[in-house]
Amino acid sequence: MDSARDNSIRNVQGSLIAEKQITVDGHLGREIEARARDDRFLDMRLILAKDRLYVLEVMSTNERNRDSKNIQKFFGSFKLNGT
Repeated sequence: MDSARDNSIRNVQGSLIAEKQITVDGHLGREIEARARDDRFLDMRLILAKDRLYVLEVMSTNERNRDSKNIQKFFGSFKLNGT
């Protein structure tokens, strides 16, 4: 998960703001906030389920347009079926 986090942040020329450990349906995960180039924001959820790593990302054009309620709604809509 460290590599996925680091590569995603590097791809947007960003820097880490916050990271927290989570579980999704019993699987380890992380939620990550990062500041990207041009004052954009990257919100990311990583989920490690068996031999798969799921990466969900939301890019906001600026802090004012960053809608944490809708971001969490999007993250919550992802379901792990049969894992």
